[in-house]
Amino acid sequence: MVTIAIVEDNIYCLNMISQQLRESMEEEYVLNTYTNTEDYLNVLLNERIEFDVVILDIELDNKSGIDLAIQTNITSPLTQIIFVTAYINYASDVYESKHVYFMCKERIDQYLPIALERALTNVHNFESQMIYLSWNKQTFKVSQRDIIYAERDYRITYVYTKNEVYRTSKKINELINDLNSCFCMCHKSIVVNLNYVKDIQRNTVILKTDKTLPISRSQKDDFKKNFNHFLINKNVED
Repeated sequence: MVTIAIVEDNIYCLNMISQQLRESMEEEYVLNTYTNTEDYLNVLLNERIEFDVVILDIELDNKSGIDLAIQTNITSPLTQIIFVTAYINYASDVYESKHVYFMCKERIDQYLPIALERALTNVHNFESQMIYLSWNKQTFKVSQRDIIYAERDYRITYVYTKNEVYRTSKKINELINDLNSCFCMCHKSIVVNLNYVKDIQRNTVILKTDKTLPISRSQKDDFKKNFNHFLINKNVED
């Protein structure tokens, strides 16, 4: 279910946006509304709630909506931000932050459905690139692009990301079925994100973090083949 927040200090405008949202959304969603920035920041920074979509007024009580968007970009980078304003002169300023759409309040009925469609497309694309790792009765939602590699050690698989190390009981051959085509096994107990591979030397994979991992004899040819194929496709995309 999609989670949406509206940050708007004008009650009339808040109700107008909420009504238009109800008319525009074709899928189930949970809506949270905030009439002051402090309440929203508390949820974002302290409760660590990451909304799928945030609809932000640019002129708020004691803080710029653009500054609020920048804070959201940092804390919850996958959140899709839609700006609404009564003043078109902010059109250039909004590019200081990452956002999906900018619109004037007087034309919200025309442009909110378009903005939501774009935002939700991004949300669903991101969702397809997430995996869920469970351990000790907790479940963690992890972005695949942040996973560097995963390694099985006895009965635990350790998933190494940019910022955290997660544990799961899934075996490597089970985990790789949940991952996209950027991942490849270099050993029966290790799977690597090819985006983080810097070089392959003899029986070793060197990561961009300078971590070295072993390549087993049985996996070596397939790993090299997959890595070369990955580099060719990446160059074509670039």
